[in-house]
Amino acid sequence: MKNILIVEDNEGTRILLEDALRDNGYEISIANDGQDALKILEDKSSLITLIITDLQMPVMDGIEFIKKVRENDTTIPILVLTTNALQKQQAKESGASGYIVKPFSMKHLVSAIEALTKDE
Repeated sequence: MKNILIVEDNEGTRILLEDALRDNGYEISIANDGQDALKILEDKSSLITLIITDLQMPVMDGIEFIKKVRENDTTIPILVLTTNALQKQQAKESGASGYIVKPFSMKHLVSAIEALTKDE
């Protein structure tokens, strides 16, 4: 089973993602920001098959989080939720595997997840 780490500071978005992805058969871990997510990865890194992260978060933003993940793991797919072209470029340069522009449909999100984890 695929285990997705959702890194999102907005509670409503986090709950929406968690519920929709669980309904699609995924195991979910939740972090409120990049710093929380790094702690989860320390404990569960071998269990996480994909990371979905927002970019604009308190404590540690998505760009810094992606860079920290890439220092230790270059293989785990990281899918960024973004709102503009500049953020897409920053995410790509930081090591993100892909991005989805907000707002998005759950069908689009699940398709992106499947594309990034097809070999899992």
